[in-house]
Amino acid sequence: RSTPKPSSAASDVYKRQRVHAQSLQGLREFEAEIRALGKLRDPSLVRLLGHGRRGAGDFCLVYELCDGGTLEDRLADTRRPLDWSGRVAAVRDAVRGLYYLHTQGDGEKCFIHGDVKTANILLTSAGGAKLADFGLVRELAKGATHVGTTSLTGSWGYICPAFARTGRVAPSTDVFAFGVVLLEVLTGLPAIDGDRAGAKDLVSHAGPGAAATMARLDAAVAAAPTARTAADLAWLCLEDDPRKRPSSEDVHDAIEELELEQSRQSFASRRPPSGATGRMLFGDEPATPRPRAPSASSPTTPRRRRRVRVLVGSFNLSLIHI
Repeated sequence: RSTPKPSSAASDVYKRQRVHAQSLQGLREFEAEIRALGKLRDPSLVRLLGHGRRGAGDFCLVYELCDGGTLEDRLADTRRPLDWSGRVAAVRDAVRGLYYLHTQGDGEKCFIHGDVKTANILLTSAGGAKLADFGLVRELAKGATHVGTTSLTGSWGYICPAFARTGRVAPSTDVFAFGVVLLEVLTGLPAIDGDRAGAKDLVSHAGPGAAATMARLDAAVAAAPTARTAADLAWLCLEDDPRKRPSSEDVHDAIEELELEQSRQSFASRRPPSGATGRMLFGDEPATPRPRAPSASSPTTPRRRRRVRVLVGSFNLSLIHI
């Protein structure tokens, strides 16, 4: 019997990702990601299109393709450095994803990502970004402030000190990690570097405080007029006391305001000199932000989903058609 295969057009958005799970923890992360992304629908989150399993420890997750690479890789690419506006756009979309997880979730529960980092921010060729990798996601009941755990999970360089001390995971844990992401965007340096002289972690190396970070700005950022605003925001996110950190909603609003200010500054720099005459050409004036219409993938417009089974290589995959 013939096995249906994705069409050539559809295959452009399929990406195979294998997870080798030699431990129970690996299996749990695989299952957690399927459960979480099966409930969550937002344009700022990478879409899970299907999943499969082969044998005892070889798994496959099928995502939509984000062909711009990871933010981590782009920041490390000195041949084609990501400019400041591209970096701001990436963190804007990433924090939109966090805001959605922390405040909306699936309608009944909110979610804590648990592994926010530049390697989990995927870029698109259109200049946007999507938050990915939900293997460490935790559900948070509406009204609850944190989730307790006995294991320290996450990525070194991004782990919140309060989480390490208390074992409590909260939305503020993600906000701390996002502060590290902002430091990476500003400095172009990785969160952890074993070859770095002095402190190996970026929080210690680029701080403490915004003034210290400004002294280590990446060359692609040095002339950005809003870099100091971003540095101030980063260190608010990195407050040792979780109660003093802004919420993901506050960070979301601050990033959008920073982007708007960046547009104002860019427009002001292109104004004609005093006394000059002439008509402003169409397109010179910064666009006024318009409310976004609900997209087809938005949770506000639920659509009927169905599953089909296809064979990709030796993986028997369950694909979610949306």
